[in-house]
Amino acid sequence: MKDTYELTVCGAERSLPLIPIDENSAYASFVVIGDTELVERAAKELAGQIQPVDVVMTAEAKGIALAYEISRLLHMKEFIVARKSVKSYMRNPISASVHSITTQGEQHIYLDETDIQKVAGKRVCIVDDVISTGESLRAVEEREGGYGNVGEAGGIVYFNDEYGNVYAVDTATGTRELFEIADGFLLSPDGSRMLQIVYEDGENGSLATMYLCDLASGTRMQIAAQAALSDYAWSEDSRVLFYLVSNRDAEDAADYPVRLMRYSTVDGRTTDLGALASNSIFPGRTQDSILLMYYQDRDGLFYPITYQLSLTDLTDHAQDELVPTLE
Repeated sequence: MKDTYELTVCGAERSLPLIPIDENSAYASFVVIGDTELVERAAKELAGQIQPVDVVMTAEAKGIALAYEISRLLHMKEFIVARKSVKSYMRNPISASVHSITTQGEQHIYLDETDIQKVAGKRVCIVDDVISTGESLRAVEEREGGYGNVGEAGGIVYFNDEYGNVYAVDTATGTRELFEIADGFLLSPDGSRMLQIVYEDGENGSLATMYLCDLASGTRMQIAAQAALSDYAWSEDSRVLFYLVSNRDAEDAADYPVRLMRYSTVDGRTTDLGALASNSIFPGRTQDSILLMYYQDRDGLFYPITYQLSLTDLTDHAQDELVPTLE
């Protein structure tokens, strides 16, 4: 068995010592936490590939440097660290167990109440330095609520697991039951409805069917099929659902990669509002506007550009090439 493993990451070359596990296997010891050059190169590459997220999160300790640099490049004010022990500042911490080949025995990671509130219902990017067994990432996902889909309505907490199940937990009794089969969801602000996303299997795995579920009755209706979906958001009054779909087959796709769609819960009508540049969509400051955001590459730093789009004068543009003017 060789003594070292030669590694190249983003042009940075490293010779890693091989640490035996048993007579037939070993792992390459990769300590990134003090490697400034490699962290900067890897973070720049990763930041350009990360889909729009609200929070960057990692497990203590080696992933901290990488998570910091990624969050800095994405111009985030902070990132979240799942700790390996309970600290004195923690209030109502929750834990998950970790079994890693690089650490003997069982470990635990912990999040306190403040950090839990910061990630609940948010889009979370989980970062780690290396993946061997994947246990650290799995444990963070478990504490994060599966794939980051968490929400509360009417005393019920809903969350996703990694298998595409939506569970409902009664906060009064602690009873948990399977609520629906969906890969993702988003509760309306008034807690009356749930948007549910179900991705197709196989070669069409990037396409999604969208359902709207009435939480009072439990009825579910389809509102879109085979949608190349990138993001979605409710209006503040819960009457309108906005979502972004791919514009990849259009001539202007390079500059305007998505189309903005509007679904009304009042009349059940879907309206194509035109093509635009955006990665993410958020409720606007008024009921007649929405906020849109995309990352602009400026010499390797990715700056979030946010703009507000007024919906008052926009009509159905499904049959033409009208592009909303963005200032």
